[in-house]
Amino acid sequence: MDDLILELYFDQAASYREDLVDIRNRCNNLQKDHNATFLQIERGGLSSVRTRLVENAIRGLIPQERGSIVTSRGFLLPLSNSKNLNLTNTPVLLVKSKEKLFYVFPCLIGETYFSVTGGLVHLLLNLPALPPLIGQMEETVSDRVLNDIDSFEKGLRLEGRDVDTSAGTADLVFLDYRGKHVVVEIEREATDNALGQILRLCAAYEKKFGLARDDVRAVIACLRIHEYIREASKRAGVEIWVAKT
Repeated sequence: MDDLILELYFDQAASYREDLVDIRNRCNNLQKDHNATFLQIERGGLSSVRTRLVENAIRGLIPQERGSIVTSRGFLLPLSNSKNLNLTNTPVLLVKSKEKLFYVFPCLIGETYFSVTGGLVHLLLNLPALPPLIGQMEETVSDRVLNDIDSFEKGLRLEGRDVDTSAGTADLVFLDYRGKHVVVEIEREATDNALGQILRLCAAYEKKFGLARDDVRAVIACLRIHEYIREASKRAGVEIWVAKT
């Protein structure tokens, strides 16, 4: 494309400053080879208005291009847990034209993490085309759970998908036959991060909807789990559903 623009946002004092050398070199090569415009915006030169415009632009991307954008599960993403531009922890690269924003890096597509460098590699391999990012999607696990829900527990009624809480998004929420809320975190592989995430989600869910702890069940649905995570989950009161492969 003729009007490709690379906008790199960064904090020169951040711990990742050594990575910026490689990122700049890659951007400069794309600038030379594809006639792209390369803009560098240091945190100190960002006004509050410009910051909000960038944050809103990132949120406005459709999921196939941006995936997950809020830092969670150990992944550094463009927005912090408080939904602010996360330049303290990661540089952020916008790939755009004058009319449209195409990508933001870093991002998490399913379980595939695209760092800024990974995003630049994607551009190198695909330009001048700008295809949707492809990753291992959690939705495949989610669909398996929904299509075979009775094998996990009979009498569950789906209440919602991608239910917002102040601590993130609950992938699935059911009501069981007793009227308890079943909050489900979908993962391809259950990990320490998944265990912490479901506990945070349940706590936030209880607070948001004014529920007692005993009214909410915590579940991780996955394809694989290590035995030590299974034992830790039992101790934490988190149920594990292993979907059929």
